[in-house]
Amino acid sequence: MYARWNTFLCVAEEGSLTRAAEKLGYTQSGVSHLLSALEEELGLQLFIRRRSGTQLTAEGRQLLPYAKKLIDAAEDAERLAANLRGLEWGAVRIGSFSSVTINWLPDILQLFGEKYPNIEVEVRNGAYSAIETELLDHRTDCSFLVEPSSDRLQFVPLWDDRFFAILPTGDPLGGRREIEPKELSGKPFIVPAEGTQYDIGKIFAGVGAEVKSKYDMGDDYAAVEMVKKGFGFTILPELLLSTMPLGGLRAAPLKGCKRTVGIAAGKDRYQPKAVSAFVQCVKEYLEEKKGD
Repeated sequence: MYARWNTFLCVAEEGSLTRAAEKLGYTQSGVSHLLSALEEELGLQLFIRRRSGTQLTAEGRQLLPYAKKLIDAAEDAERLAANLRGLEWGAVRIGSFSSVTINWLPDILQLFGEKYPNIEVEVRNGAYSAIETELLDHRTDCSFLVEPSSDRLQFVPLWDDRFFAILPTGDPLGGRREIEPKELSGKPFIVPAEGTQYDIGKIFAGVGAEVKSKYDMGDDYAAVEMVKKGFGFTILPELLLSTMPLGGLRAAPLKGCKRTVGIAAGKDRYQPKAVSAFVQCVKEYLEEKKGD
């Protein structure tokens, strides 16, 4: 029963029997057989099958949220069983964003792996909004976030991360020890990966500064390359700058501007020991880092 509903959910998300088969590790005929068996059992057609892919029928759309609950319940049961067995076996699904993934996770995962070698770890990297959505949808167990917007999540602050303005060579503000955000008003702004709707948008909105978004790159490294070419300035967190090749560009801290990086988990969901153990490893790593 679990395999049939899990296949139904995967095909609905992927919109393709082929992609669902690849994700699940089945053959395409195996996926088709499981769907047909579920449809026969329910006496309903769940998908419209076309050459371009699959589409949920009206009945399939109504069943979709119940399928998600069923799979979540089955996964919770598996995690509880692993928790009852202790920390010898289990799995943790982690959401993360680029600066944490690049700078923290390799060392954290090494520490976690040394302590719990048989616990599997899956990392899903993305933008803030995508990470938070996956956590709320129970596709991850815990996630690194910056002050989540949902009150359904419990957030543990871990690290204050300053913001820096990345300025073209020769910009007079580049020699300053600190820059007031208002001083950047009117300058062409190159939007990095997270966009302006999160940290950077809050910075400018908080001081009433108006910034002209000249280019939206959707990538931190691409934004820096645009600054090198003289197209404008960008803003990046200090955590990312530790591995960012600036190539002669000036980086100046923005006065009073920071983000609080933390780890979040659902308030209403059972957390297995493996997740608690991972969070503890994160705290240990950061305590040691603060002491360096």
